[in-house]
Amino acid sequence: MPENPDHCFAYVGCYGSDGAPTIHLFELDLRHGSMQLVQENSDVAQASWLALHPGGRFLYAVSERGNLETNEHGAAAAFRRDPRTGRIVYLNQQSVGDAGPCYIAIHPSGRLAALANYMGGSLTILTVLDDGTLGTIRDRRVYSGSSTHARRQASPHAHSAVFSPDGRHLFVQDLGTDQLHQYRIHQDGTLLANDPPAVRVEPGSGPRHLIFHPSRPFAYLTHELSNTVSAYRYDADSGKLAEVRTLSMLPPGFTGHSQAADIHITPDGAYLYASNRGHDSLMAWRVDPDSGQLDSIGDIACGGATPRGFAIDPSGRWLLVAHQESHSLLSMRIDSSTGGLTPCAYVNLRQPVCVLMTFSS
Repeated sequence: MPENPDHCFAYVGCYGSDGAPTIHLFELDLRHGSMQLVQENSDVAQASWLALHPGGRFLYAVSERGNLETNEHGAAAAFRRDPRTGRIVYLNQQSVGDAGPCYIAIHPSGRLAALANYMGGSLTILTVLDDGTLGTIRDRRVYSGSSTHARRQASPHAHSAVFSPDGRHLFVQDLGTDQLHQYRIHQDGTLLANDPPAVRVEPGSGPRHLIFHPSRPFAYLTHELSNTVSAYRYDADSGKLAEVRTLSMLPPGFTGHSQAADIHITPDGAYLYASNRGHDSLMAWRVDPDSGQLDSIGDIACGGATPRGFAIDPSGRWLLVAHQESHSLLSMRIDSSTGGLTPCAYVNLRQPVCVLMTFSS
């Protein structure tokens, strides 16, 4: 991390019609929270999730498209990134072999990309070549089953795929079957099912996004359908998750419709945030460094409609939230002593759905 940085880069992925810009690059002023547009890119349709190569030289995006009836597949795209200016240049695109990819993660080695395919209910592993381009499919897993929600859980819906911090394990969150699939990663990049091969969550929960604590053996998971968050203790040797506690993401007495979405933790591991679409808020918690338990700070209005995605800058000072339905991006200052959030600056943007932040070199 640069010493006393005064800005960082924010990449924002958006939905949009063919030909419209779907990846926007902003420079965030870390002193005041203002945002300046640097670049727009339209090489990818429906760029609903972004990931950065560990070395910072490449950016990756899903192209959330495809059709199960016509056997049309979605794709992932690679971009070369200038670490100094943040600007990106399109490299290539690779089919994921299924419909509706909605999440991409890059292995800590930079050699593999994991894609969760929501519509297809599957996982795809792509190779990442030395020049940053995406190679062929290395492994693929197609899931089966259902759960209790008649409309949303009639079939599998893989919603995220997350590598463990040491790169030895992979977890796939399946909203459709209420399972977290667990894998060990072979040296050649193929997957080996762990024992047990999956962790089941409360029926009807709909697991969505999983994140790991930056320095402690904990992980946290949003459940989209039940609007809850679960804390887990993570055993790095076995690659297993053990649930500690599950908490509501909504205030007492709320009776409206809401769905949990994104989840992130500050770089120092002190505060955890998760977004609610419907209640339109960010729920905040203090994280106990010894137990991983969560202590509620409360729900914080997010300043817009449908906060599908958000991110925390690498210095831990700012949170940027993307409002899909009110078409805006908002910077919020993080109070390091309380975890509270203060709205600062808005940018109008068509259907933003995910945010990724990083420093320049």
